[in-house]
Amino acid sequence: MAMTPLGELIDEAQRRFADTHGVELTYGDIARRGGNVIGRGRVQQLAKDPIRNMPAPATLAALALGLGVPEHLVVERALAAAGYGELGVAARVGTPRQAQIDARAPDEGVDVPSPEEP
Repeated sequence: MAMTPLGELIDEAQRRFADTHGVELTYGDIARRGGNVIGRGRVQQLAKDPIRNMPAPATLAALALGLGVPEHLVVERALAAAGYGELGVAARVGTPRQAQIDARAPDEGVDVPSPEEP
């Protein structure tokens, strides 16, 4: 199974930590460094499994802290892993949910106020 963009970020951070410190950064270490907001099992799940629903903001913040990377990188990779964002747009093409979105009229469900005349 191919690694998700979030899994790749976790793997990159683990390699960088090992290169810098000479010791392995385990999933448990990542959880502890992130303040134990998420457990070792959740870190492993985010690293290895496809993301079906976006993780909670607190989960992503804790993961960023645990990895020692900026939070926006974790959010971007999680969005991509879930099939959204610049890295993940293609992942949603052809899915049943994307077919529903594509079938909508361009303005359906969007309430955009009219600009005021000066």
